[in-house]
Amino acid sequence: MIEHAVTTLVGQLVFGLALGYEDLNDHDELRHDPIMAVLAGKLEARRSDCPPVAGKSTLNRLELSRPQASRYHKISHDPQAV
Repeated sequence: MIEHAVTTLVGQLVFGLALGYEDLNDHDELRHDPIMAVLAGKLEARRSDCPPVAGKSTLNRLELSRPQASRYHKISHDPQAV
């Protein structure tokens, strides 16, 4: 059940920083903003109970991610690609 792609999450973080939202707590409000959804490239959510873009908890998991997914770190990334 993957709701957000890593590219969408990274894009959301970058656009948030560019707009002056340095704190992840701001993303709980921004996740309901249609402009942020357009910028992140995700206009519709896959689930009906979820806004299109990620909130602070999901973005925090991305920031704490490791190259290999584990039981507690489910979001992984490719350091070479980043």
